[in-house]
Amino acid sequence: MKKLVSLLLCLTLMLSLSAGFTAFAEETEPAFDANLVGQWNLDHVEDNDAAYSPLLENMFKDLVFLHDGSFSCAALPYGYAKANNITAPKATTADGTIDLFAPLGEALSSAVNSLFVSWDDYEEVKQQVSAISSMVISYEFFDIPEEGYADYAPRSEAEKAFFKDNDKDGLKLHITAIVSENGLSRKSVEGSCTLHKAFREEFMAAYLTGTWSDTSGNTWRFGYVEKDGAIRYQYSVLLASGEFHETEPGYAIPWSHSVDDGVYGSFEPEFEDMSASYKITNIAADTMTIRDDVGEITMTREWTLF
Repeated sequence: MKKLVSLLLCLTLMLSLSAGFTAFAEETEPAFDANLVGQWNLDHVEDNDAAYSPLLENMFKDLVFLHDGSFSCAALPYGYAKANNITAPKATTADGTIDLFAPLGEALSSAVNSLFVSWDDYEEVKQQVSAISSMVISYEFFDIPEEGYADYAPRSEAEKAFFKDNDKDGLKLHITAIVSENGLSRKSVEGSCTLHKAFREEFMAAYLTGTWSDTSGNTWRFGYVEKDGAIRYQYSVLLASGEFHETEPGYAIPWSHSVDDGVYGSFEPEFEDMSASYKITNIAADTMTIRDDVGEITMTREWTLF
């Protein structure tokens, strides 16, 4: 009986610890809506004169979300952050709202000595951030038909196919904020904007950044480097045979998109003396599935910085 009681106590303790660890994990991993993953292109803005500022405009231009909520925008491009070893800002979502202003402000503050902008330019951005004491961004999705909608017409057959096959390819944001004009008086401003979703070069470059291994035994590295005062993309592969290949830092990434490539396009690495082409069949936070004429290959993220 004592042994049974002891076993039951041990089991109860293990379950309690397990529950505690699970709860802790849930508390330390903020939620992010997976439907936001991708690149969002700004189509239309509605605001009042009081709501305009370069910062607000640049928060929603070239907006890219990764699976963990890390995001890039014109105010702080992902490439600049990674090339300068700055932690990319990470958005969270809850109850139909998205918090990206606070993490963007923190990331900009850490970038004071790293961004390729003059001190005066950064001071202007910092002043804009500090003038906003609170911001709420609510969001909702809508379906863009194959032919596009009032604010955007597809530019290719690939875009038409994307709009046809996806029902959450449009995004409406409504922004309200409290802005201080002179440190004492405050005003409330609001505005809204609509965006359309895409899987394009900016998203795929950010998504691929890091180290990956594939089921063929190869190890890949993708990322941004600084060269001659500019941010450039570079990637390499260590083949299963032991051969190493690396591109020169440049602006091209190993990705392209045509109408036959489906939603995610194709993965087309090209080195000086070798190249390949794979259709991307699926992407997730830690895996990318690609296919060639022989069959499927799974690439697994190692979460290592370039």
